Amino acid sequence: MKRLILATLGFGGLAIGFAVVGWLAALNIDYILGRFPGSMRVVSERFNLLSAYKGYVSQAGVYQTDGEVLTVWRWYAKHLGVEPEEGMGMEGECVRLTNATQLTWIRRTVVVRLCPARHGTQVFATQSVSFAYPMSAGNFSRSP
Repeated sequence: MKRLILATLGFGGLAIGFAVVGWLAALNIDYILGRFPGSMRVVSERFNLLSAYKGYVSQAGVYQTDGEVLTVWRWYAKHLGVEPEEGMGMEGECVRLTNATQLTWIRRTVVVRLCPARHGTQVFATQSVSFAYPMSAGNFSRSP
């Protein structure tokens, strides 16, 4: 019975979370999706909402901008709080920036890869939000 109540509360919280994200996205979709100002989509963005029943959703996009890598890096660092992982920052000529934040039972992970392109920078951005609720005292179920 406790699991049913917790699961119901969890899914209710997830629904409220989606509503808030939707509202925020309507306000400024580029910022929410992590698009550098003036960038153009290279491929269509992917939204994985089908995994919501597993406790997470994700979004990925590839963008092209005229900005230099350092300028784009600074923007992402300021707006999404990403930074190079220790020992994992450089991937060839590309730089990989990450950030993971947790608020109670909600975890947001952002990964941005910036690669120099012929005219500017190519941006590969991925975000995921996962939801974990306690199954019992001291035992948490976590999503991938």
